[in-house]
Amino acid sequence: MHRFFAESHLELGHRIHGQVAANYEFHGSYEGIASIFAGGLVRSFDPKVALRVELAEPIALRASVQTTFRTPVDDLREDVITGLEYVSAAGIYKAIDTYGDKDLVPERAFTYNVGVTFQLPRFRASVDYWDYDFDNVIDVLPYEGIASLYAAGGASREAVRRFVTCPDGAGTGTCDIQSVERIEVRLVNWPGIHMSGLDLRASTRIPRGEAMISLELDGTYGTAFTVRALDVEGTEVLAEHDATGKLNWANPIAPPLPQWKSSLAAGYHVGDISVVNYLNMVSGYTNEALVGTQFEDIDRFVTWDVSLLRRTSEQLDVGLSVLNVLDTPPPLVRWEQSYDAFTHSAKGRRIKASVTFRPGI
Repeated sequence: MHRFFAESHLELGHRIHGQVAANYEFHGSYEGIASIFAGGLVRSFDPKVALRVELAEPIALRASVQTTFRTPVDDLREDVITGLEYVSAAGIYKAIDTYGDKDLVPERAFTYNVGVTFQLPRFRASVDYWDYDFDNVIDVLPYEGIASLYAAGGASREAVRRFVTCPDGAGTGTCDIQSVERIEVRLVNWPGIHMSGLDLRASTRIPRGEAMISLELDGTYGTAFTVRALDVEGTEVLAEHDATGKLNWANPIAPPLPQWKSSLAAGYHVGDISVVNYLNMVSGYTNEALVGTQFEDIDRFVTWDVSLLRRTSEQLDVGLSVLNVLDTPPPLVRWEQSYDAFTHSAKGRRIKASVTFRPGI
C-alpha cells in the first residue's frame, strides 16, 4: 500500500476558519511510479473540508464533509473459519463456515456533519447532526437468511442450496433444514448502510462559596440505521430495514442499536477534594426476533457510579470509585448469555482504588 496525504489550514476572514485535506492511496504490486496509472491497482482519492463560522461571540457553526475508503485485506483470503451458531429455522446449533472472497471490491463512504456550539465563561453546549452513507460494505452473508430461504423450499431453496451441506454432500438440496450439517457464508459486498444521528453535549460550573459544582451531560441519539436489501442471484436474503432501536438478532451488518445513550455527571469540588456522581443510561429497545412474546421488549439500563479524588500534593492523587453502586443487573435478553454483552455490562458493584504519581513536578 502506498499513500500520499496533504492538509492545509484555512483563514477566510476573522470569522471563518477551516481545514482542507486530501488522501490518495493505491494498493497492489508496485513497480515504479508509472504503475499508479496501470491496471490492476486499487486506488482512491478522498478529500475532506471542515469549516467553523463564528456567528457571534458565544455562538458558532461547524461542519465537515469527506469521503472514506477501505480495502479488503484479510477478507480476500479464502481460508475457512468455522463456528457453531444457533439457527432459528432449524431450532438447533449448526456449523457455520465463513470464507473470504478474492473478488471483493473496496468499501467506500460519504460522510458529513453539521453542528452548533454555544460557549459562555461558565457554560458550554454543542449539538451535532452526523450522516454516514456506506457503499459496498464488506461483511458476511446472514446465515439466518440463508437458512430461512432454504427452509422455505421451492425456488428459494434452489437459490441458496449451494451454501448448504446435506448428509449426501454440499449443494444437493436433498435434506430438510433440521438435517443440514453446515452452512457456508462468504464475505460479500453488501449494497450499503445509511446511518445518522444527533450528538449532544452540555457542561457548566457553578461557584458556591469556596466550592464549585460541576454538571455535564453527554448523549447520542440514533435517527436512522438503514440496511439496504441484500440479494443472492436475484433472491432477496435480507430486506431493506431500519435497524435503529432493535437487537438485530443474527444480523451481521448491524449491531444492537438502542436509540438513545446518555451520561449525566454531577460533581462537588472543594479544596483538594472532588466527588463526582455519574448516571449512565441506555434506552430500551426491541428484540425483533421475538415480537409478540414476553421477550420482545428489552428494558432500559441505568447505572450509578461515584468517584472520590483527593489531591494530596502536586505530584500525588489518590482516588476511590464505586462502579454500579446499586448493583443493577443488565436487562434480560433471550439469547445465549441472557444479556446483551454488546450494549450492557454484567459486572455488578465494583470498588476501585487508584494512585496517580507525576514525577519531576
